[in-house]
Amino acid sequence: MRQVFVAQRHRLQIGLFVMAVLVAGAGSAAVDPGDAHPTGPNLLTNPGFDGDVSSWLGPATWDSRHDAGGNRDSGSLRLSRPRTSSNSCATEEQCLAVNPGTYELSGKALVLAGDSNGSASLRLHFCATTDCMCSPLSFGGSLGLVRGRQDAWLPLTTGPLVAPAGTQSAGILLLACPEKDLVEADFDDMVFRRVPTATNPPK
Repeated sequence: MRQVFVAQRHRLQIGLFVMAVLVAGAGSAAVDPGDAHPTGPNLLTNPGFDGDVSSWLGPATWDSRHDAGGNRDSGSLRLSRPRTSSNSCATEEQCLAVNPGTYELSGKALVLAGDSNGSASLRLHFCATTDCMCSPLSFGGSLGLVRGRQDAWLPLTTGPLVAPAGTQSAGILLLACPEKDLVEADFDDMVFRRVPTATNPPK
């Protein structure tokens, strides 16, 4: 019962966070090419969804028919969401332990069904807690959306975002947001890594 309660509380907090980010918009930052920290390795677990969607939390399913690289032995993560009275987004998440620094989240998305305003996007937030359940210290979204049904995989990125002093965790979110009808979106080739330090932190 405790696990169910914690999961429900987590989803509620993530839902409130997503609403706040959608209203506030995305933050971005310029990169200092002279930074001492080079680009780091991909910190995500199961970023390519080769056989399932394990290590990700949410309602997503595995789509064996679509892979961003055309690999028949791999697949992608699918999020589906019908339009409801609240018009909320379907979200899939992964929580990672991180240190203060500058990070970037990127990947590819394919909107398979939906009206012209249905979209796929990314969100990233940093917390002073270890469980990604917090009022974010900083956050941002993808610098653009994959909107409307597409015939090809399109790239998404948050650009460099600063995890300020006190950061202990990063919440990675994939979102599929309906507008007037059902939206179905696939995600693949996800990358979350440390990048050269941004010179102007997002506000």
